[in-house]
Amino acid sequence: VALISFIVLAVTERAYPNDYEDLQAKLIVWIFAMRFLMDFMSGISYFINQAISVAKYKGKKEFDFEEPLTRLIWIASILCISTSYIMSWLLIGGITIGGKDYNNLWWQLASIISCGTLAAVLIPEFTKVFTSSHSKHVHEIVIASREGGASLTILSGLVAGNFSALWNGLLIAGLMGAAFFVSGMEGGINEIMRVQLVKAKSPALEKLPDNVKLPIHKELDAIQNHKSPTLEANADDKTRDAIHKEIMASKGEKSAAREAALAKLDPAKREAALKELDAIKVGNSPTLGTLDPLVRNTIEAEIRSTTVLVGVGSIFAFGLVAFGFLCMGPVNIAVDSYGPVTDNAQSIFELAQTENIPGIKDEIKRDFGFDPDFHQGKHYLEANDSAGNTFKATAKPVLIGTAVVGATTMIFAIILLLGKADMLHLSLTDAPVLLGFICGGAVIFWFCGASMQAVTTGAYRAVEFIKKNMDLTKTEADLEDSKTVVRICTEYAQLGMWNIFIALMSFTLAFALFDPNFFVAYLISIAVFGLFQAIYMANAGGSWDNAKKYVEVDLKEKNTPLHEATVIGDTVGDPFKDTTSVALNPIIKFSTLFGLLAVEIAIEIKEHARDVVGALDYTGYVGVVFLAIALVFVWRSFYAMRIPPKV
Repeated sequence: VALISFIVLAVTERAYPNDYEDLQAKLIVWIFAMRFLMDFMSGISYFINQAISVAKYKGKKEFDFEEPLTRLIWIASILCISTSYIMSWLLIGGITIGGKDYNNLWWQLASIISCGTLAAVLIPEFTKVFTSSHSKHVHEIVIASREGGASLTILSGLVAGNFSALWNGLLIAGLMGAAFFVSGMEGGINEIMRVQLVKAKSPALEKLPDNVKLPIHKELDAIQNHKSPTLEANADDKTRDAIHKEIMASKGEKSAAREAALAKLDPAKREAALKELDAIKVGNSPTLGTLDPLVRNTIEAEIRSTTVLVGVGSIFAFGLVAFGFLCMGPVNIAVDSYGPVTDNAQSIFELAQTENIPGIKDEIKRDFGFDPDFHQGKHYLEANDSAGNTFKATAKPVLIGTAVVGATTMIFAIILLLGKADMLHLSLTDAPVLLGFICGGAVIFWFCGASMQAVTTGAYRAVEFIKKNMDLTKTEADLEDSKTVVRICTEYAQLGMWNIFIALMSFTLAFALFDPNFFVAYLISIAVFGLFQAIYMANAGGSWDNAKKYVEVDLKEKNTPLHEATVIGDTVGDPFKDTTSVALNPIIKFSTLFGLLAVEIAIEIKEHARDVVGALDYTGYVGVVFLAIALVFVWRSFYAMRIPPKV
């Protein structure tokens, strides 16, 4: 969505009057073809990895369960990168735009996508340094826990999470920097995607009377957009589209749709529309041509000096990096899913207590033809669970990375909208921009607290019920008790979800309506704060989880004080990695996607108030209402969810 929106906004009619629609179509087709083919290559990688794994591990009783998962990611990345170059050459090799050959564009775009594909490979490798049961950071958590108990378990895990955020952040920045470098090369995407971010302005023109100034403005807009503002404002959608197509085909000559629309206008509007259409045809403003030569030359010089087409291909390149991330999506989903499967398999084995069923060994021997080794089976399940924890942790930074890198493209699409509406005022010296940065960070930290508050209260209620109503000395779980615990946890999860969703939606609408430039800064802040908070929380949680698993599987010290300390770390890590960090991904995506719509609404209202005499810009008033709604649900997310004090 972000890439297609950006292509439509950045490949402009102004830059390529005759080729822009063809170029837009080629880039969109290229994107869809690349996505399909890279997903297909990801599927092929499964079969290649399966063949290698069967040949390598068949008959073995012990091997590293992380190895085949890592190999799957590398095989998929090699196939996807190879495909991106081959198919780019086939689809856009030798492309001609505006009479100029762009023979290097195919490999430059393929290289940019490959930066994202590499990120989907390297981020898991960087993450494993901090979360794998074989990593020194996880071993340090265990050493700290042995001497200092649960307090040092928590602190050591926080250290691992913070360090991982640094290295993953530098990796993402480095790959985005490489994409930026490639996009700026000669004949690259930065040359092709050129837009005018700020409308051309002339102080001399603004000094003229309205009856002269306004027609000139409309004629200049007609030249820039190849559309008559007067006809656009006084014709239905079907007629507008027909006129626009005929203008493009006939270079401003007369057409049936145009004449029919002109006939319906009053004389003054008809004259204005004819001048605008004439301006499109000749490329100059007829009204401007009637002015005194000295005034006309001054205005034309000022307009030329402020008419600047800016290359925005580097921002599109960041979107392609996110696209490269997502093209590894099937493989990332597969290795991420491995974690919950192994976790549940190990839990089911423990809850089933199959080894305690009388005569079960003889029954398995009779029905399946082998002697079961329950102790070894439990070891395999726990070792697989450890590998699953690692790859659950590796997938989370990849997913949050796609949200953040993709958000840059969507945010810049909002910037393009503001530029077209002459409302773009983004500068670090502008107070709304600085306030937006602060508010974005505040919302991220509120969300982290609110999501964990829901977990805390739900867990408290579940434990309270268990202590009051369940016999903890029973050796088998009770189905009805289990259903009740699940119901309690689900209720608090849903309550927390509604509070967060309504507050976030209201914040988005309020900030977009207050000031779109403030809102752009807010979205950038959401993305940056969210990226590092998510990586930190995901990897801290993963390191605690595997520290416990290392104690259980490798050290075999279950039910010891060391194990108790690491279990506490794992309990703290679960809301870190499985609640807050993963939820930050859709939070960022929702804010940017919904924000694009909210900004369009705000621009429409503000333009109407600016252009129509007596119209009211009521965006601020509506924004205050939505901000009040947001704060009510922020209050509910904490204070209405608190654990009640014991009386």
